[in-house]
Amino acid sequence: MKQTIKEKIAGSKDYKRGDEIIYKALTFYFVKHLEGDAVIISCDPKLNKRYEFAVTLDDICKHPGWDEPITFNQVKDKTAKFSDFAFGKNRTALMPLAKLQEEIEELKECLEKGEEPDSEYADLLLILIDSFRKYYGDEVDMQYWLDACSEKLDINYKRDWKFHKEDKVFRYVK
Repeated sequence: MKQTIKEKIAGSKDYKRGDEIIYKALTFYFVKHLEGDAVIISCDPKLNKRYEFAVTLDDICKHPGWDEPITFNQVKDKTAKFSDFAFGKNRTALMPLAKLQEEIEELKECLEKGEEPDSEYADLLLILIDSFRKYYGDEVDMQYWLDACSEKLDINYKRDWKFHKEDKVFRYVK
């Protein structure tokens, strides 16, 4: 079960200076505990400004808009910013996919061990989003991808599927 930022900070005295805390579309950097309050450096991705302030955990959760879910487009934009910074802008849509196989293996290991897979599933989705936006461009709306997924599901519903015991994969019958 996902924790809120309040639960994460309140439930852990293990945060160290500089630890990143990502909550919805905002990223914070933990500084230190102050008798139930936390001092946090907030990095506003839109303004590229940093603010240091002391807040209570309840105040953090009352911030306007924090109860709103992050949108698919916000995830795409944040992925673009990170990927271009970390890996460079001159990548093709194929380059992120090289990492995808490695991440699939990590997810398999996680599931086999019975560990929480949220982070591994997120890795896979972020890599696919990065490849998608490198192919279609930064301006493409993620609704385009969701529509493509819906259309593909319509096609898949019309197909007959068969389980192949040798590799334990379902494939549609041609």
